[in-house]
Amino acid sequence: PPPGISRPDIWLSPPAREALRALSAAPFGRSRVSSLPISGLRELYREGLVRLEVPVEPGDRLAVPPLTGFVMNRVGHDAMERMLYDLFVSNDETAEV
Repeated sequence: PPPGISRPDIWLSPPAREALRALSAAPFGRSRVSSLPISGLRELYREGLVRLEVPVEPGDRLAVPPLTGFVMNRVGHDAMERMLYDLFVSNDETAEV
């Protein structure tokens, strides 16, 4: 396996190895997606070898499109599921979260 990967069952393509080398050389292992080969990054993500972090600042705005056909599982009493349901159902362009 490439350096830094201990799982012998993983075979990485050349673009993935290039992305992994770039991430290994980056400060704190962080880099902008635009500086990496996208096909290699996708492969590393699918293998669970990298994660994406999207910083959200207080002044940022996110658009959450309405979910059509969303059905809540009424059997469970999961607080997170309820909060997501409320968010998706009451969502409009003026809602703040």
